[in-house]
Amino acid sequence: YSAIIRTAEALGIQHLWVVSPPGLNSEGTKKATSRKKDVWVEDRNLHKKHVAFAKKATKWVSIREFDNTTECVEAMHADGRQIWVTDLSQQAVDLDDLLGTCSPSPVGLPDRVAIVFGSEGMGVSEEMINAADIRVYLKMYGFADSLNLSVSAALIMQRLKMAAPSCVGRMDEE
Repeated sequence: YSAIIRTAEALGIQHLWVVSPPGLNSEGTKKATSRKKDVWVEDRNLHKKHVAFAKKATKWVSIREFDNTTECVEAMHADGRQIWVTDLSQQAVDLDDLLGTCSPSPVGLPDRVAIVFGSEGMGVSEEMINAADIRVYLKMYGFADSLNLSVSAALIMQRLKMAAPSCVGRMDEE
């Protein structure tokens, strides 16, 4: 979480939107309707530590938090964003092919896009996958079948910068 914030700030990405894990609200405290077995206990315990680790980066990046996926999807639609969800399914397309970073692409980067990353253990929620305009993945060339969440987020943000260098770094003056 904190590594993603620092990387986004370093690359000049202004807006990060975070959906609280099930059972937690945007303040990192338990919701009234929590599950019996809390699989997000580590996230809750580390929430405040992450804020401290990323404190300098959060000074410059706008972070908007949502209590659930539905609120976030509605906000993305209201903001006119195309939703690209990271996914390892057969329905996903190679991000490099989509952006044209390796060869010319018919799609390229839209004017307003949201790239959605899931949690490291659970991935993207089914609701968010269903809301996706496009599912994307990073092509792997070695034997590993996945990457650490902060590493994959950094690689994807770097590819966005390569695809549209004029868009990155246009952070609000405030």
